[in-house]
Amino acid sequence: MMTTMEEQETIITQNRADDHVSIWTSNTHDIAYFSKTDGFELVKTDTYESEVVSAEFRVPKERANIRKLLKRKVTDAQREAARERFSSRSYPLYKSL
Repeated sequence: MMTTMEEQETIITQNRADDHVSIWTSNTHDIAYFSKTDGFELVKTDTYESEVVSAEFRVPKERANIRKLLKRKVTDAQREAARERFSSRSYPLYKSL
């Protein structure tokens, strides 16, 4: 049973006490990528009618820097458009308490 794109998700769990990051995914592209990439340890898979529908991986914390994953690459044109949007605001961003 193939899940729809809306049903496919990836959940990354990081715990300060552990030395690894847990990744659970039902995203078929992520399963394929993590399976063939060095450093990602397959912990378990879930199957339905002999088809893999989700997998759990573990990766050392130093290999999964969340801050780097979240950093967005912005072009100069996008940066300028954002600057214009924010400079044209006629209301304060934050109200004083």
